[in-house]
Amino acid sequence: MTKRLMCLVLALIMLLSMCMTACTSSEEEEGEEEVQAEVQRKNLVLTIYAVTGEKTTDEALAAVEKKVSEHCVAKYKTAIDLRFFTEDEYQKALNDMYDKFAAEEAAKKQAAAEKAAAEASIMVYKNSLSKEERIKFEQKQREEAKKAEEEAKKKAEEEAELIEMGKDVATVKDVQMDIIYIPGMTEYYSWIEQGLLQDINNFLIGKFKRINDYVFPSYLTAATVGTGVYGIPNNQGITTNETFLLVRSDLAAKYNVDLTKVRSVTDLEAAYAQVVANEPGTGAFYGDWAPEGVAYDPNVDMAHAAGVFYDTLLGGKYTAVNASSTLNPNSSYGTAFVDYCATKAAYRKAGYLSDNAENFFATVKELTPAEKAEWEAKGYTAVLYKGADFNTTAALNVGLYGISKHCAEPERAMEILQLMSTDPELHNLLAYGLEEVHYNKVSDLKDDPMITVIDDSYSMDPYRVGNALLGYIPDTMDPNSIEVAKQKNLNSHMNAFLGFRYDWTAEKEEKWLKLFQEWKTYLDPLYEQVTYGTDDYFNILKNAYNEIYKNPNGLFSDSYSNWQNNCGWRNDYKAYVSKITKLDKVLHFEAIEDAPAAEAAPAA
Repeated sequence: MTKRLMCLVLALIMLLSMCMTACTSSEEEEGEEEVQAEVQRKNLVLTIYAVTGEKTTDEALAAVEKKVSEHCVAKYKTAIDLRFFTEDEYQKALNDMYDKFAAEEAAKKQAAAEKAAAEASIMVYKNSLSKEERIKFEQKQREEAKKAEEEAKKKAEEEAELIEMGKDVATVKDVQMDIIYIPGMTEYYSWIEQGLLQDINNFLIGKFKRINDYVFPSYLTAATVGTGVYGIPNNQGITTNETFLLVRSDLAAKYNVDLTKVRSVTDLEAAYAQVVANEPGTGAFYGDWAPEGVAYDPNVDMAHAAGVFYDTLLGGKYTAVNASSTLNPNSSYGTAFVDYCATKAAYRKAGYLSDNAENFFATVKELTPAEKAEWEAKGYTAVLYKGADFNTTAALNVGLYGISKHCAEPERAMEILQLMSTDPELHNLLAYGLEEVHYNKVSDLKDDPMITVIDDSYSMDPYRVGNALLGYIPDTMDPNSIEVAKQKNLNSHMNAFLGFRYDWTAEKEEKWLKLFQEWKTYLDPLYEQVTYGTDDYFNILKNAYNEIYKNPNGLFSDSYSNWQNNCGWRNDYKAYVSKITKLDKVLHFEAIEDAPAAEAAPAA
């Protein structure tokens, strides 16, 4: 898009007078009044780099930019230069700007070197002068320095006077980058590693902590890298699908099943027995369900044993952090996986598990809203079995906004990021453009936030510009979509590795990665047996656990016990658990026990 020289004569006299006399009836307005009361607050232009649709025109962008600037000037005396690019242009535009910053830095270094060389030459020249000539030369230098100082002081006074008059003296630089859109997880981690983003965590726990009240906490957890936060995700409903227990409504009624009390596969056991006894040709349960409470690190195949921790350590029955307990039938704490194998064996023996894909009483499926509606139309009741998986990939791939390392005024940039997360007016401007130009509110719904687009010359994805749950709803969407999204977040299942990162490429981990593959080769066929529902699951698990934990027969290059005692991953995750457990308490208000110490290996 065209680079513009920004002169903020955006009705500043009127806007500033309005801001200085604004009502402070709310906490937010009081905070804004404090900002406006700062003595001679510096006028500023900040750039926002983001992705726009291909239909967006320069004229439409300029019109939106003007309104966005007026809004931000009124609040913070900060004008906004929107540098929006199409998706295929965006990375190139950023790279071009990085090249210009590099060229500027090189020019500064060159100028500094030339200045140093010039000063050295002057010193040589001064040393060549007589005493009288040197005194005159130094006097002339002092006079020139004083003149430059007076000119700078005069310019500053003139600028201060213009600010007092409500006029602007700020201009945008051609080479400037302040707030930048981060497309997803890959870019987020890469840009952090390259040092392209500023850490904003101190802002989020300090002056701008209001953002935490508007952005769903799981998003900010996902955006945490180490002790830092480098971007604010675009708040919205999590994009992953929910999992449902589908139960045939007519048979549920026939066998007096209270579906309001059904939460798991095992809650239907009495009905399975009735279906098997009385409904020939109808399977009791079709398909499979995942072991509740088992979580695998998505970054590496943990071979069914190594690195398995429990989702339910976030509030459930199984609290052992010790990964190996997933295979341990003798665990004093009990394990989700062992209970799962026991249930599968009992159900297989009772004839509850069916391969009849056409006619069955119950099943578990992850469904889109449309697929859920289709099953309900077939006569099934969809009971929420597991909330949408709030995992790192899904959380960060909604996109984020961060502050570029080249931003000279990060605190001022945070003011704009806070507005994008908390202010519906700014979000709607960035998302939909101008009312009666690019959209109209739906006329027969005066208090409803629904709109109809009338001109797509400003074409933005409303989910890419901050807090979408504050915004209008296009009439092409469900009128309840915002409330549905909020509820989906509240129902979501927080992934046990949300925001957790570990460097498996480190040289020290090569040995263990090889070991995981050895375990996997050994465990794969055994895993298939016990999850199918074999009666002998207990002995299979006990022998497998003992073999992996102690390696008595030398089947592997090392034992689980040695990995457990020497790996950095396990210790890093144990430290991480306390943070995510606290978050789960905030979200779900459940009594959560601290994870006990690692259990001892069972007797041989």
